[in-house]
Amino acid sequence: MKLKVQYFLCYILLVTIINAQNIDTLLLELSKAENDNNKTTQIELCKSIGESYHKDRGYASAVFYYTKALSLDPDRADRLHFYKKIGQVYVDSTNYGLAIDFLNQAIKINQKTRLLEEYPGIYNLIGMCHGLTNNLDEAIVLFTKGLDYNIELNDSSGMGLSFYNIGLANHFKGLYDKAVENYIKSANLREAQGDTVSFVTSMTSIGEVFRLKEEYNKAENYYTKALKYKSVIDRKEILAYLYSELALVNKIQKQYDNAFAYIDTAMNYCVDIGYKRGITTLLSYKAGINQNLGNVDEAISLYKETISGYDEIGFEQGIVQSNINLAEIYFDKKQYREATKLLESIGDKAKKNSLLDECTQIAELKYKINKATGDNAVALLDLENFMVLKDSLLNIQKEEKILEVETKYQTAEKQKQIALLDKENKIKEHKINSRNYLLLLLVTIILFVIVLAISLIKRRKIHAELEIEKNRHKLLRSQMNPHFIYNALSAIQNFILQNNPLDSVTYISEFSALMRMVLESARNDLVLLEDDIKLVKSYLTLQQLRFDNKFEFEVVLDENINPELTKIPPMLSQPFIENAVEHGMRNKSQGDGKIKVRYILDSSNLIVTIEDNGDGILSDLKVDRKKHKSLATQISKERIENIKKILNMNIIFNINTTKQTGTTVEFKIPQKKVKL
Repeated sequence: MKLKVQYFLCYILLVTIINAQNIDTLLLELSKAENDNNKTTQIELCKSIGESYHKDRGYASAVFYYTKALSLDPDRADRLHFYKKIGQVYVDSTNYGLAIDFLNQAIKINQKTRLLEEYPGIYNLIGMCHGLTNNLDEAIVLFTKGLDYNIELNDSSGMGLSFYNIGLANHFKGLYDKAVENYIKSANLREAQGDTVSFVTSMTSIGEVFRLKEEYNKAENYYTKALKYKSVIDRKEILAYLYSELALVNKIQKQYDNAFAYIDTAMNYCVDIGYKRGITTLLSYKAGINQNLGNVDEAISLYKETISGYDEIGFEQGIVQSNINLAEIYFDKKQYREATKLLESIGDKAKKNSLLDECTQIAELKYKINKATGDNAVALLDLENFMVLKDSLLNIQKEEKILEVETKYQTAEKQKQIALLDKENKIKEHKINSRNYLLLLLVTIILFVIVLAISLIKRRKIHAELEIEKNRHKLLRSQMNPHFIYNALSAIQNFILQNNPLDSVTYISEFSALMRMVLESARNDLVLLEDDIKLVKSYLTLQQLRFDNKFEFEVVLDENINPELTKIPPMLSQPFIENAVEHGMRNKSQGDGKIKVRYILDSSNLIVTIEDNGDGILSDLKVDRKKHKSLATQISKERIENIKKILNMNIIFNINTTKQTGTTVEFKIPQKKVKL
């Protein structure tokens, strides 16, 4: 290892000496050209010197010589390249404001020369400036402009880069489906070109998105596909990242033997390139696995090593999280003093860095410690703090979802505006360059405007009608939950009044998770069947807890159905499941109630049935008509009509009910599959 380091240092020294000698030679030649007053030679030498300094990260010197070249001949035909190079230097030196100024100047110059091949690179650089300053909407607009020029030039390599950059911006915005869509387009183009390194980058990014979406099998699949090209990947940091991601995915799925193997491989690459943060992160994975396996002493030792590593590189979030994990081990060992000491040491650090999730974990663990030690007064204060922080997290998640919807809409509108502006600019340019055909052009423009106006009027009318239907569709969905929300909050109030704070916290946590699933499903016209099943199970589990286990439930999935590839309208069965609980289970004795939800594949239809052994929804409504007004049937009929209009999906449903056997509700839904 020491020998490798020595070779590396020697190599760096040699490259530095060669670059220094090269620059010195160029400077001598420039001095000679200045004495001879040869401007052409001076410009070329300034360009070469600027490139050498840029390559050697001498950004100020690079800008100086590029600017000097421009000053020697301000009207030089290729001055566009100097503005572009100066912009690139400012991007690399993180001076994004100046970079945008010079790159916009390059665009103005190119509007006269119309060198189409220059536009993609310039727009890509400006997009990077906006993306790196968190102006992701503008970054997407600019990357898309670059993509349009690459398509016009039929440049597959440029298209691959543009699609990747668009995917990356959507990735950072949390628009994961849009990110995957663009990453896949970039991967296909790069694979067709044989650009292996870029292809691996695209595949790795797809895997990362699926990991963030908690679709771990898909994530592992894409990482594994990327690793097939291991032999041609000459950058160890890429391999270190790939193996680290595979280790994390296997750790989360509790496939610990695989996780350890990937950790060891990733560790070797990180050590080779001296990547301290990567080494420390892998140690934290090892510690977590040992903690889960019950190897407590090994976990403690690894967490301490992790904390030391994160402290060395100044990664405060890692320090806080590792201390929390270590405190949890001490709590499990009933070493409450040691656990409390760790939590006190990181409290201020978590607040200072606005680590809300970690602050919530600290508050929860403090509550558990004080309750275990019998300090109920302090425990109650910690519980209140925990609940406030938990509520803050939930509100942030809601705001992020709302922002995501707004961002999608605003981005689409901006892209439409830019498309229209581009068309107008092209018309103006064509008008200037075609004076001999002015009359014909005017006639063409008038006809185009008339057709466009008629088309826009029709499109707006259709769009307005569709928006009305969609809004009604969403409004009907939102009417389905008031009973459950009211009853759930009543149950929480009851737990608190009974001095049962732990059950209250558990119920709140489960209720929050369910509400998050409801909010996510409410945004989409179709959801994956596996997500809808999760929502049904979560809802029935909470109702079981609220009704003190008066009923049992069962969710049965036909083995011929792949829930990861099947889509259905969200919460279609929810009103009838609510009726089954509220009406069918009301008069049942402990454990006598039965609710069964089945998903069966019949030809081209997915059949969903909800069965209960209650008194029957229709008879129950007759008895309790004055006290409760059920809108389940009416809402479902209206929803089905809207679904038919919006999605062209013909859903059939019917209800059978008797006093003896209860109620059976059946939906027949045309089968839809996800296309990746």
